[in-house]
Amino acid sequence: MQSERRETYLYFRELGIEFVFKTNNKLISIDFSYPFSGKTDKGIKIGDTMEDVIKAYGEPTNHSQGEISYSKDSTTELFFELDESDHVKEISIE
Repeated sequence: MQSERRETYLYFRELGIEFVFKTNNKLISIDFSYPFSGKTDKGIKIGDTMEDVIKAYGEPTNHSQGEISYSKDSTTELFFELDESDHVKEISIE
């Protein structure tokens, strides 16, 4: 028997913030995209370059086409989704 994975999304479009919850109402992700104007703890914001991210955070834990990520501990990961010119278009905390 396969279980179905269902998630609930709460999106504040005018702020560029999205919360993702599992079916048990457990928060599993917070995503930030345009027009979000905040910064990470190391000053990275939407529109910064991949080079800016690596300069601030060091070499990524994972690097694939269009995304770099950093493991902060065994349960938390910080993702930077990149556009085709390697600029940050979304920041996610999972």
